[in-house]
Amino acid sequence: MSNHNNSDHEDDPELPEEPDFPDAPDVPDEPDFPDEPDFPDSDFPDDSDDSDDSDDPYEEPEFPEDQDAPPTNTTTDDGVNHPEKGRRVYKSRKLTIYKRDDVLNWIIHEPTEEIKEAQSKVLYLQSLMLTKVHRILWNKCCSNILSSFVSAAANADSKKDVNNIFKSTTNYIIEQTKDKRVSIHRSPFIEIYMNPDGDLSQHFKTSMPDECKPAYVEYRRLVTMAKVTLSGKQRRLANTQLVTAISAVFLSHTTAPINPKKYFKDIENFILARANASAKLIYFLFMTILFILISLICFLAYFRFYHQDIKTSHAIIGCAAGVLGSFISVVQRIDKLNIDSTAPKRSFILQGVARLFLGLLFGGIVILLIKSKLVPMLSATSLSSMFILGIISGFSERFVPDFLDKVSIKTSEEKPKKNAKNQEDYA
Repeated sequence: MSNHNNSDHEDDPELPEEPDFPDAPDVPDEPDFPDEPDFPDSDFPDDSDDSDDSDDPYEEPEFPEDQDAPPTNTTTDDGVNHPEKGRRVYKSRKLTIYKRDDVLNWIIHEPTEEIKEAQSKVLYLQSLMLTKVHRILWNKCCSNILSSFVSAAANADSKKDVNNIFKSTTNYIIEQTKDKRVSIHRSPFIEIYMNPDGDLSQHFKTSMPDECKPAYVEYRRLVTMAKVTLSGKQRRLANTQLVTAISAVFLSHTTAPINPKKYFKDIENFILARANASAKLIYFLFMTILFILISLICFLAYFRFYHQDIKTSHAIIGCAAGVLGSFISVVQRIDKLNIDSTAPKRSFILQGVARLFLGLLFGGIVILLIKSKLVPMLSATSLSSMFILGIISGFSERFVPDFLDKVSIKTSEEKPKKNAKNQEDYA
């Protein structure tokens, strides 16, 4: 056995020698880092500590599943903002009311029958406001709804009380649905509207630049002047020009102070000219109507006294002639007539009444002077001559006063002579 094994080993081929590999490079020693400094103990809790500590001030608050965490920028100085419903405007044990963008939101704490009825009223009125009331009126409508809602929540004891509280607010909002204003100018900070009557109104979006404020003040002044002095089509035309001018101011993009006269001088002249023409037309029409009425009364009075008292009938003829003379004077000088167009209409109507009344009075006085023969140079024997003198007295405002002055002077001169003669006769 042993021989066999030896022979087997002798026949195995010789293995090659193991090659010489180069030596591995030396690994540098690990550098010595400085020791970690000792930091002071931190007050923050250890993240690895999973224990529930209710006193941890940095623990993230938990919110209900159906409510998101409020954003950090919703808190106001009064601390009553709601992230979704807006600013709190009323709070009681029954409900809390919030307001956002002229719309009310609320949270009911005690759902009584009165609160539910008030809630249905508010929902109806707000839907009516948002769909049929002009945007410029939303703030006032919302204030009325809020006032009624608060009053109902505090004072209503039945549904009937709720209906009575909301009655005036409902009527007001329904009335505002008839407002048909049209937006005729929009800018980043103002929107201007015109209603069917031609009147203007505006809604401010943001604060107005300081350089535009003088022009806006002039614009409001002329809008008020047009509203007082013009009517109908003329006011609409003037307001359209005013909106065009103020739009040019807002879109000028200038930072320098704006001269209002540059934009509004021609419009002011236009308003004054139209207002003056309108005032003269009203003055003339009223004078014509009043003249016809007085003439008709004098005509009837003349035939009433013609066969009874001839002197009275002659005085009536003088009054009618004086009214005619004053009317002719007004028509002749209507272009030169000085009428304050910014004054109320009743003021220049009163001027017309006074002018005709003076003509009537002067015509009657002339006839009395003729009949009394106090002025020898003033005489008339026929009816036509009396009528002509009456027209002259009404036409000329100084005709009768001059004759009255002459009568006064003549009387004052004759009185001393008469007194002297009486003294001579007495002596």
